[in-house]
Amino acid sequence: MLESELSHSSECWIHSPYSVAELLSLPLALFLGLSIHLDWHLARHAHDGRSLGWPAHWLVAIPVFALAAWLIARRWPDNPWRPAALTVALGILLGQVLEPLGEIIHFQATLADELEPARLTAFAVFTLTGIVTMGLTLLLLRRKTRGDSPPSVP
Repeated sequence: MLESELSHSSECWIHSPYSVAELLSLPLALFLGLSIHLDWHLARHAHDGRSLGWPAHWLVAIPVFALAAWLIARRWPDNPWRPAALTVALGILLGQVLEPLGEIIHFQATLADELEPARLTAFAVFTLTGIVTMGLTLLLLRRKTRGDSPPSVP
């Protein structure tokens, strides 16, 4: 590769044509991260004192991720998939990575305390439910805005 081609390719990488605001929704990512954390308080065993021990905690993911999908579809009507994926990824980073690290630092907890199997299970169920909800919501909204109708059954 020629030196001029190499410098041009590095410029394109550094100077992306997209701003962060065009790629994802920071407020929605914060909302999803907060929801992921709050889900842990809904799911965690009740004897903890800061939690409810609700076995159906994952149901909260349905309205949370449907609302996020609706807002994403309004902002990026032509192609909401990349912003949705990046927004969810940042929300997961905030709610399931940075928040537990903050608890480790603030409460001087251990990594084992913060990433216990019950927390990981609650996170997986909540997030999977949310991602499926978001995908279905985006599909339904896309079909609605295009005027497509579902195939009719004879």
